Amino acid sequence: MLEAMLTAEDGNIYDISQVVEAVDFTDNINQAGICTFNILPNDVVTPAEGNAISIKYDNDPYFKGYVFKDSFSNRDPAKITAYDQLRYLKAKDTYSFKNKTASQAARQIFSDFGLKVGTVEDTGYNLGGLSPFDDKVVLDMISDCINLTLRNTKKYFYIKDEFGLAVLRNIESTISSLLVSTGSTISDYSYERSIDDETYNQIKLVRDNKDSGKREVYISKDSSTIRKWGLLQYYEKLDDSVNPEQAKAKSDALLGLKNKVQQKLTGVEVLGDKTVRAGYMVFVEIPRAGIKKYLLCTKAVHSFTDVSHTVKADFKLV
Repeated sequence: MLEAMLTAEDGNIYDISQVVEAVDFTDNINQAGICTFNILPNDVVTPAEGNAISIKYDNDPYFKGYVFKDSFSNRDPAKITAYDQLRYLKAKDTYSFKNKTASQAARQIFSDFGLKVGTVEDTGYNLGGLSPFDDKVVLDMISDCINLTLRNTKKYFYIKDEFGLAVLRNIESTISSLLVSTGSTISDYSYERSIDDETYNQIKLVRDNKDSGKREVYISKDSSTIRKWGLLQYYEKLDDSVNPEQAKAKSDALLGLKNKVQQKLTGVEVLGDKTVRAGYMVFVEIPRAGIKKYLLCTKAVHSFTDVSHTVKADFKLV
């Protein structure tokens, strides 16, 4: 059973479940979740910009956010578009996170923009002499800090909104008991293997030593995959605040992350299970693709009516 609630500007709460149809909720990580729905003409309420919307199905919470758009044509019902609170992080600003962690950066931004905050796990890694962000989207700042942590530690974190609370989690804490398989719960999917993007078997990092006046070069490589695929090089110039030990550690960590075939699993239609959420580590079994492991759900599109609920998800091999 679909439950849709709207909180108007005056604070009154309206149950609009009976006039809402064709609800789609796109659950994301590292970006705002989106909910769209049609609302039939009624004498109860017309959603307005900024009104709060919450969506539940069979009493399970899915979306909590705010109306941003109302569109319609002559013969069609109005279509409402709402976003969760991460939408407010599309603003640009200037920040410095020198010697902070990604979790500290996220907490600061969440607080500055008035977001309601849930679990923020400690990312641990000190960002060191990170250059200030100037005139940049603040959501992208957090993503950059998370990605820098990943490249240096191989630990994968993400942010998202969980029914009205901004969270930052390590994927190791989001392992689900859910199993999806082509033999039972998967009705359709698209799969791709590639070394065309984001695959590298030689990492070359350089650092200008101001004291010696020389350029230091740090290289990590895998000769076996170079023989198989050819030389695929990743190059990056490091800030002079990075010391030699950190440079070597980063080079090795990047090789561990990049020296593999990139695999994409998209449009996975999951039958009979409503618990697929972005950010979950789900055990996926697709024999034809040679997949039998935990994958990270990066996106889940939930489609609701009053009597049905379907899920289509994207997964990432991490």
